[in-house]
Amino acid sequence: MAPIRNNRFQQKPQRKIPLHWIVMVLLFGLYFLKEAAFSDFESSSISVLSSIISGILTGPNKESLKVWDWKRPDLGNVKQHMEFVRTASEIVPRNKYYPIQHVHRNGLLHSGMVVAVLDSNVANIDAKILLLKRAPQLVTCPNAWGLVGEHTFQDETPRDTVIRGMKEELGDAFYQQFVQKGSKTMELVKLPVYVDVDYSDNGSLIDRQMTHLHVIEMNTPLEELKKLLELDDEVAETTWMTRQEIQEGWMNFNPAEKFCSNELAVLLQLVLHRLDDFEREANADKYEAEMHAAAKRKAANKAAAKKAAAEAAAAEAAAAEAAAAETAPAAEDEGKSEDDEDDEDSDSDDSDE
Repeated sequence: MAPIRNNRFQQKPQRKIPLHWIVMVLLFGLYFLKEAAFSDFESSSISVLSSIISGILTGPNKESLKVWDWKRPDLGNVKQHMEFVRTASEIVPRNKYYPIQHVHRNGLLHSGMVVAVLDSNVANIDAKILLLKRAPQLVTCPNAWGLVGEHTFQDETPRDTVIRGMKEELGDAFYQQFVQKGSKTMELVKLPVYVDVDYSDNGSLIDRQMTHLHVIEMNTPLEELKKLLELDDEVAETTWMTRQEIQEGWMNFNPAEKFCSNELAVLLQLVLHRLDDFEREANADKYEAEMHAAAKRKAANKAAAKKAAAEAAAAEAAAAEAAAAETAPAAEDEGKSEDDEDDEDSDSDDSDE
């Protein structure tokens, strides 16, 4: 028979909290206090807390955006839309990563790309540029047209972002054509331009982005490129237009409505201007030869006009001389006739006497 135990005096075993949980809670508390105390952007504690919890649970994933500071002590903190970064050292990473939605909700400075995809190359003045129309169900900028654009994820280089954007937005077949053709990407600007767009009417987002401008030269027939496109449900429509067609057809007629906002229309205008510059630079020798030929034609035309004028003057002088020569004998004959008449009158007078 088992002995009877006095449960009243029996000590219950204690449940110990794992040490790593204690450390995690302490670290979490310290991190949250630091963020709440030193955060330099407007954000609710709930927003900060949710982002921190997400970061602790999942860690900064590859789709997190790196946050930057733009340090310009001589210009102050006021930044203007479409202002260029002067030196790369002005842009300083915070080494903090947040989800895209959090970055836009709080207007944090991040990095991204705008890419002009050409069917041919920058040297071709008639190169077609790909434009995408956003789907009507999207919260931000529904039905607006624009270029290919992407956010730069953590640890990506600008070119990495361009290539990923091409794969994700245009499809793997399009990218494979890019590889097979040996196509290339180029920077339209050496340093990014600051883009500041307030989407208060489109989801209450604030997009403050250091925007790199790139161009992709596909050097592929347009009809072939159209067949290669594999678009997701965020794109409702596509079109290909030359710089002149965009400028004359769209930029001159309410571009803010066509491209979602004045800020984005101005950004597209900058891309068009830089493509103009690249086209002139690529064809500099050709244009110089054309200008030289035009100058020679102008000089030849001037010489021909001068020669023609001289010949006309000479012809006019010759005609005047000929006319003078024709009138001289007639005047001489008339003079002789008058002399004869005088002689006859004189003879008549003599006979009367």
